[in-house]
Amino acid sequence: AAVEFMQKYDLTYPLVLDDGTWPQEFGITAYPTTIFFDAQGNEVDRLVGASTLDQFNASLAKAQ
Repeated sequence: AAVEFMQKYDLTYPLVLDDGTWPQEFGITAYPTTIFFDAQGNEVDRLVGASTLDQFNASLAKAQ
């Protein structure tokens, strides 16, 4: 369904699908959890639970 959604709306950013192992691998204990990675694949920030646009943008800036 996610791939179909991306195709329908012509989205081109990378899509990563969870195969069921990620919660344990990344220490996810609550949903939603948003993890930000830099270009080298290092985790630079994490938002657990609901977040504001300002929080999201601040975390995104750390990853850029």
